[in-house]
Amino acid sequence: MTRLKFFFIAGILIAGLAAAPLRAAYSPVAGDLVKGSLSAVYYVTADGKRLAFPNETAYFSWYADFNGVKTITDDELAALPLAGLVTIRPGTKIVKFATGAKTYAVAHNGLLRALANEDIAKMIFGADWSKKVAVVPDAFLASYKFGVDIGAAGQYWWAHEKDASPNIAADLDPLKAPDATVPAAPIVPVAVAPVVTPPTVAPVAAADPNTKNILFVLWDPKRPTAAAPDKAVFERTVFGAAPSVADYLRVESNGKVHLANAGVLGWYSADYPSDHYWTDDAVYHKIDGFKTGAAERYAEALKKSEPDFDYKKYDANNDGALSADELSVVVVIPQYGDPVDGTAAVDSAETPTVVPMTLDGVTVTTIGTLYVSTPLASAPQFGTITHYFMKYVFGASDVSTNNGAFSLMSDPMSDLFLDPYTRISLGWVTPKKVTKVQEISSQDIAANGSVIRIDRDQPSGPPIGSEYFLIENRQRDIYDNALPDTGIAIWDVSGSSPSLVRLNTAAPYNDAQALWHLQNDSLLSTARELTWSDSVRSGVRLLGIGASGPVMSITLENRVLTVQDLVPLPSPIQDK
Repeated sequence: MTRLKFFFIAGILIAGLAAAPLRAAYSPVAGDLVKGSLSAVYYVTADGKRLAFPNETAYFSWYADFNGVKTITDDELAALPLAGLVTIRPGTKIVKFATGAKTYAVAHNGLLRALANEDIAKMIFGADWSKKVAVVPDAFLASYKFGVDIGAAGQYWWAHEKDASPNIAADLDPLKAPDATVPAAPIVPVAVAPVVTPPTVAPVAAADPNTKNILFVLWDPKRPTAAAPDKAVFERTVFGAAPSVADYLRVESNGKVHLANAGVLGWYSADYPSDHYWTDDAVYHKIDGFKTGAAERYAEALKKSEPDFDYKKYDANNDGALSADELSVVVVIPQYGDPVDGTAAVDSAETPTVVPMTLDGVTVTTIGTLYVSTPLASAPQFGTITHYFMKYVFGASDVSTNNGAFSLMSDPMSDLFLDPYTRISLGWVTPKKVTKVQEISSQDIAANGSVIRIDRDQPSGPPIGSEYFLIENRQRDIYDNALPDTGIAIWDVSGSSPSLVRLNTAAPYNDAQALWHLQNDSLLSTARELTWSDSVRSGVRLLGIGASGPVMSITLENRVLTVQDLVPLPSPIQDK
């Protein structure tokens, strides 16, 4: 590359170049960068004129280097009429003139718009806005035009302006100016009661509790390290054929659950740079009517979706408010770390007064939130999306992480089935109860299906039903492929807290040897007896067990205990 040496003459950028060899006569081409013997650098316009770069700040706002500069003769240069100066690229710098106090955002074709105050500058350009200020000599003032001041949110977005001027030719073209160069006056939210009008279409009829209408709103803040997943892939991952979240729930619920696709909207682009939404500095958000960045991003996403969706249609009881039973609204945001699911309260404004979020005349107070990346169809993304539905749509509770990787509700980052307690509590499976004074012989337990329940029932013990064992057969399949071991899983449920009864009882616990099957015979002892959570003997003894497989046979004895039997065993079988 030719080495360049920079110096300035009368405010014009000069580049010293080595002498060029003889060449053909120059024919002007729009977009060329040229220089003559005095080495001032010019931009060639579409009408055969030239614009000078006033300084390196202007030049480097458009170009990364000088590789494209062509040397032509002075006569050839003189044949190109000088038409003015190149202005700074929109969205790249904040302009301040040498003898003035105002700072300006640069819009299309050298239009300067004054920033009303420091809060506005910080809101648009970030906390380090002052580092983006370029001082322009007063002599260049005539090259710029002046537009309406920026005094509120939504009146200027640097990325929008920068994208609209990818090169100098586009910046000079008035037809390529971004919309709303001169915006309308800002709308100040006012707390008023929403007006409820009769629906123009019949609302969606209330469905059974296991059918859920789901609306996803995809909103992208354009974070550099968080690319938005493909919309079609996201929709297929949730609602498509197996493997999908909808199919997972159908399988786990024995066909009881149905996810209804109300819509997948977006991706909608954020109005501001991404940093704006990830700070809780009130200065950034108070102009928009919010206290935190999170509140602003959720509200913005919903407002962008309103023109594309009929929210009123889902107000089945016509009470002017959408409940999660009528429509679950989930805002999806690209993530660059581990996926996160949750819920959030949402308002149209938080300050100076709270304004409820009203969409199509109905109020939305709570939404779901999903922060996901790719690939969507495998862990940890798939498990997190499924966990969202289990916890926030169907009301399941997380279970102790001490249970290891044996339940989605204890390890949502993995591809796992649910524990039997969760499936039973949701009414998705009915366990087979085994009474006292009964020997359970060769019970065939199908994988990931049937569940056996044995209640605690003993003299002077707690009420029947307050503690019980659940027994299931767990085998790896498409939705349970993160399972560290296969075989009979035994769970002790006390109150609402299920705990895995591990075959290997000594810490540190090995999840790969936690389940009960013939291959773990070295860990089994003759007639192993289970204990309850307080280490009291249960009378339930394991007499025999088959090899791990889709159908397993076990032989249990459920012995009636006397009062003398009800003393803690010295070495409890299960870990508590």
